Amino acid sequence: MPKKKSTKKGIKKKQEKDSSIKYLIYSILIVIGLFLIFFNMGKLFPKNETSYTYNGFSFAKYGETWFTQIQPPGQNKLYTIELRYGPKELEDIPIIGKPELFLNINSTYVSFNPEDDELKYVGLATADLQMNLIKVFGITPVAACSKNENNNCPTDTPIKNCDNTNAPVILLQQDPVAFIEQKENCLIIQGDNLNLVKAADKLILYWYGIIEK
Repeated sequence: MPKKKSTKKGIKKKQEKDSSIKYLIYSILIVIGLFLIFFNMGKLFPKNETSYTYNGFSFAKYGETWFTQIQPPGQNKLYTIELRYGPKELEDIPIIGKPELFLNINSTYVSFNPEDDELKYVGLATADLQMNLIKVFGITPVAACSKNENNNCPTDTPIKNCDNTNAPVILLQQDPVAFIEQKENCLIIQGDNLNLVKAADKLILYWYGIIEK
């Protein structure tokens, strides 16, 4: 009997080890596969049914995400950019002022109203902005609340808006009218629900010189 018990334990350990190895191999294969997809993205664009060229840049949609590649002026690195919308979907959103002035800063507050009923869309727009500010432009975003009348803003989060600071502020706000406007130290990104996300994506493409006002 002791021998059988020992044998069962040995079989169980071997199964667990085999399972761990398989999991590790699958993980490595997935990582390699994703790397190859991103590395060869430029070659894959023409083969994708949902793809087009816009102002000299190739765009392709995989799932719910649009991809393109850019090389910022003065840099030798090629970046793969992910967005929720392609440029053709964003042409109607107006840009006022000179948002490109914000590319000359080291950091900026990214502010929103914590009492907004649709914070999930603010979150999506903020995620797109922050990823590109950090990844490509080397600009540090600092999360802030535009106000805190009902103490809904997390503790220690700064309260920053276009009226109470001279520091750069990117203000995301919900409104039926979608637009992007630079006013002095303030950059307003406005729209309702998914239109707010569209406005954020248009600003990003404008910064890259892909889309015009």
